[in-house]
Amino acid sequence: MLDRENAQQQEALGIVGVNLLYGAFFYHYEPEILLKSLMDGISAERIEIDMIEFTGIEFRHVDNRIMSLRLVELGLSAAAMFGPSGEVLQPSEVLHKR
Repeated sequence: MLDRENAQQQEALGIVGVNLLYGAFFYHYEPEILLKSLMDGISAERIEIDMIEFTGIEFRHVDNRIMSLRLVELGLSAAAMFGPSGEVLQPSEVLHKR
């Protein structure tokens, strides 16, 4: 969250949360549209999405590595990281204290 005030951060997180729920119900067939819809009604100056992971039967065809790269392409994340076996990693956790 990039807003300075707690109330603004709460509002931004609420917007992204509602967008995520809406996307999961209505855009599960098209994950790239779901990614883009996360920022409906909010700008990238207010929030950054570090990582996303799709799981469940409706998302069995989704490659989370590609979705992580899409976050970077859309300007929603600064970086994408992957482990040795191809799993998506949270960059802030991997790079913490290094």
